[in-house]
Amino acid sequence: ETLPTSSEINSSSISTPPTSSTLPVPTTSTLPHPVPTITTSETSEEELLSVWSNLLKNWEENVKKNFKNVRNLVRRGIPDPLRGMVWQLLAGPHDEELKKKYPLLIIESCPFEKQIKRDLDRTFPEHSFFKDRDGLGQESLLSVMKAYSLYDREVGYCQGSLFIAGLLLMHMPEEETFCVFVHLMNHYKLRELYK
Repeated sequence: ETLPTSSEINSSSISTPPTSSTLPVPTTSTLPHPVPTITTSETSEEELLSVWSNLLKNWEENVKKNFKNVRNLVRRGIPDPLRGMVWQLLAGPHDEELKKKYPLLIIESCPFEKQIKRDLDRTFPEHSFFKDRDGLGQESLLSVMKAYSLYDREVGYCQGSLFIAGLLLMHMPEEETFCVFVHLMNHYKLRELYK
């Protein structure tokens, strides 16, 4: 089974995620590399990390050969320590050219910088990473949004996009956040929401 393209996905094809008790449980025999068998929805954090670690060792092969099992694991939840890495892998191929553009974009003058700065305090105001004015979280979020507004001048900046970028920043560095954000906006058509 192959991943559907964004044009193949429509609202009628999206269903409510099943509960953990209805998901098929990946077993040692369904993945090409040995992984512990998950037998209950009360899986320990260590067991889940072990399953995900084995899956990540040969990500591309596992996704191609066992897409249903990977999808079921994602639906059950990605362990927090691996979430940023898995999100990057799920978002698509790494774009080194895009990553190289990021440092150039963040030093350019941005017409939306004042507006972005005004909205930073309203983005995850209680989260420790974003709580401090001019702290690392707010500075990183400012950089990512500045870079994106310059990268995609048609969309520019929209306050709601801060929450998507902020969530990504909680799990990965700025450059990766920018690349995943661009991929989400372009390939999953989120940019249509912000035009």
